[in-house]
Amino acid sequence: MLVGSGFAIGAIIYSVFSRYLIQKRREHDAKELIELLSRCDLLRHLPPQEIEIILPSVRTRRLAAGQVLFNAGDPGDILYIVRGEIEILEANGSNGVPRDQPIASLREGEAFGEMALLSGSPRTATARSAGDVELLEIDRKDFERLVAEDQVLARAVEQLSHDRALNNLSAGTPGAASWAAIASRSLQRVTQRGQ
Repeated sequence: MLVGSGFAIGAIIYSVFSRYLIQKRREHDAKELIELLSRCDLLRHLPPQEIEIILPSVRTRRLAAGQVLFNAGDPGDILYIVRGEIEILEANGSNGVPRDQPIASLREGEAFGEMALLSGSPRTATARSAGDVELLEIDRKDFERLVAEDQVLARAVEQLSHDRALNNLSAGTPGAASWAAIASRSLQRVTQRGQ
């Protein structure tokens, strides 16, 4: 009887301690996510309490070195935030850049994928991990809700998309001017829906 009681007490202590460790790990993970999101160009204007509200909309995805996240032509239904490094690859082999050659590199805290979300168009390039990468993902529905509810975020998305369009224009990327116009109209539609 004494031995059985000892096992039961040990099991209870183990169970309570395991729950405590799991809770501490969740708190640590949430804190790391909040710190990364607060460094992101699109979200840095938000106070930590508002970033905490976004956490249920954020999923995590891991890629091994050299793994393709998406290809040009794939549906654009997710916004990504980088933890690591992602290479954006030339899709068409135009402007003297061979197909599948890196044309941009995105690092820790940078967001990408908003262009396809705004325009409703397929992805215009391929994204590949430069090393082991962790990505934070926000799907189209949550992205549109967040933009509609936050005018500062809407302006940050607009600025980022215009900066990318200008970079694409200066690099001679085909269709960059028409994309910028489509993205602006799409962003206006999303923000007006939230008013």
